[in-house]
Amino acid sequence: MLKRGEFPTELINNPGNVVNITREANQALANYYSSIPASGFTQSRTVRDWLQSQSFEDQFEFGQDVLQMVLRGQSLP
Repeated sequence: MLKRGEFPTELINNPGNVVNITREANQALANYYSSIPASGFTQSRTVRDWLQSQSFEDQFEFGQDVLQMVLRGQSLP
């Protein structure tokens, strides 16, 4: 399994992986990925560190879900 930083450039730098969002939404995402959620699903790691053990597909899906939650103003897991 590829780890963070090992994904091929074409997976990261493509139109399907780029979204134009507000500065506020970007900050909310950055804050979330740096947090250790109280729910415990990251096993006391930051969301970012927990995600690095996931496949690209799982990271992408998780990111899409979190992005939609931020854009809707919903609470994050």
